[in-house]
Amino acid sequence: FIMTTVFGPFHAAARNLALLYGHPLPPPSTSMVQSIVASAESSIPSELLQDVAVRRLQELNIPFRAFTHPASPTVEDWRPHVQANAPDAKMCKNLFLKDRKKSVLLLVVALAETVVDMRLIQRAFGIRNPRLAAEQVLLDTLGLARGAVTPLGLVQDHAGAVQLVLDQALVAATQPLCFHPVLGNDYTLVLSAHDLVRYVTAANHEPTIIRFDVELSETDP
Repeated sequence: FIMTTVFGPFHAAARNLALLYGHPLPPPSTSMVQSIVASAESSIPSELLQDVAVRRLQELNIPFRAFTHPASPTVEDWRPHVQANAPDAKMCKNLFLKDRKKSVLLLVVALAETVVDMRLIQRAFGIRNPRLAAEQVLLDTLGLARGAVTPLGLVQDHAGAVQLVLDQALVAATQPLCFHPVLGNDYTLVLSAHDLVRYVTAANHEPTIIRFDVELSETDP
């Protein structure tokens, strides 16, 4: 496998060192910053450097790790690769849904262990019978294939057609989270929940956060 870490803002590290040593540090030179970026990028597979999500993460100065593995279209296929390469991270699942009238498209992103109750989604959006959208709709709106759905693909939803739903447990997670990049399900990016929210917000997709551990009675709509 190939693993890399892309570092966060250099200035933040400099400020921490300044506090430690009790005096200000000079700002990093342009050549120093370029050297750090080049070192980080050199350890990423060249094809992944062309990924639109990776490029956006770098533009936003969001730190992440990346590793390659065999294609993993399901959570169970993906699990052994995450356990081997990022045992500190939590896996996430993604559901691309439409309502019965096809007027609402939702991307639901939750921790792998979260039970997604469709009734809570119906209640939050005032829709009926949400179901998985056809693969062509997924391709047309996010440019993604089934089995490779990722919230990082929202950067390609230029029309703002998709509404994002995040699992509250995911947002509150202190462990890093795993997602596929846009390039495909044979790569994994690892980043924090906070940085995921930064990323999707920068892509003009303010998330709706739902607490899925709420118990509903059988009579609840």
